Amino acid sequence: MSMSHAVRERLVLDRLRETYEQNGYEFFLEPSTTLLPPFLKGYRPDAIALKGVEGVVIEVKFGNHPIKDQRLQALAAILRDRSEWSLKVYMEQQRPEDRLSIDVPTVAQLENLISESEILAAEGHPRAAFLLAWSGLEAVARARASEQGLAIGRPISPAGTVESLEMGGLINDETGRDLRKKAQLRNRVAHGDLTALVERSAVDGLIQCVRDLSAGKSTLPEVAIVA
Repeated sequence: MSMSHAVRERLVLDRLRETYEQNGYEFFLEPSTTLLPPFLKGYRPDAIALKGVEGVVIEVKFGNHPIKDQRLQALAAILRDRSEWSLKVYMEQQRPEDRLSIDVPTVAQLENLISESEILAAEGHPRAAFLLAWSGLEAVARARASEQGLAIGRPISPAGTVESLEMGGLINDETGRDLRKKAQLRNRVAHGDLTALVERSAVDGLIQCVRDLSAGKSTLPEVAIVA
């Protein structure tokens, strides 16, 4: 089954959010008019990124000739003389990992993952334990989205995972801030930053978060559902 345009666009924006936030920007999907400067009123960009006085208007396109897009031409004209703002257009093709189909986890699968993470941590493998626990957090986010009637059978970026939990009202602001810090650590470890220090407290805190979020076991499937 082909992936819808909306889902493909969200996948791209999830990746862009992660990149911009790592570079110190605040990232806003489909920003409200209150976030847009007066000269952008009437436009609803896919996203904007803000850092100090600097602003970036972000558009995602899947066609081959964005230069012919009249809306983009108009945006470019508006921003041409505004040195503090820029327009970034991202042309994206569907990536192999975007075609992955991931099932909602079962109760037993989550319990096993939590146990594996705890064993790895106890045996002195905090980096492996941390990455495994984060995969559990993403699995829980996918399960909770499924409860709300959303089909997310695909990878979710670390930033998207935290956002999904926040939007579902499953974590408070304090937990969200803590998980965003852990997301940055997760990215450093996953991408080979061997200087990244994973404290045992960070591992234990992430494992406990996954355990707490998966506590509503009655809402998760008891056995795997095979289509």
